[in-house]
Amino acid sequence: MADYNYNDRKTYNNKPLLEGYSIIPIFVTWEMVNYFHMDKDNLETWRVRGHKVLVAFDMVPTDKKENAMKVFWKDVRDNIEMNQYDPMLTSYEGLVESTSDDHYDDDKAFEPNPVPSMERTVLLAKIIDDLIEEVRALDPECGYILDLIKEGKANKEIIEDLGYGTTYGYSRIKDAHKTARRLYDQN
Repeated sequence: MADYNYNDRKTYNNKPLLEGYSIIPIFVTWEMVNYFHMDKDNLETWRVRGHKVLVAFDMVPTDKKENAMKVFWKDVRDNIEMNQYDPMLTSYEGLVESTSDDHYDDDKAFEPNPVPSMERTVLLAKIIDDLIEEVRALDPECGYILDLIKEGKANKEIIEDLGYGTTYGYSRIKDAHKTARRLYDQN
């Protein structure tokens, strides 16, 4: 995991950084900002894979920073996924309205209808396309290799298409996979 340093940021509540602590980003909504009376001057809007994300900052013990960053990125991904389906779900009221037609079962707790698999497929395709574009920005040939993999071409076909020998061709395919994995893990 990349070692990002946010210690130059101010926490959402303006508390000074304590020794042995690190400042980390936290995903927030405007409802959270208002409820917790967060200092709006300390918020940032980040663009993550084409989506705007509202970010505040808080501090955690430095030895917990890596785990806190994983939680932050999971929250961001979950928010992007949720809003990808329906922009009305950005607030509690929108969620209640969108699920008002769901049915209650006397023997079970309320659960919203599951998201159809087609929507998940479209979302995954978008995430993969964004990842390939990030790889292409670092190494255009690796981006091209990932395009060929996405099209369903076999390794042998990819190597022939690139015009490389077998050993070097497999090495480049492996590089494309490693680069994509590294970028995915960073996000």
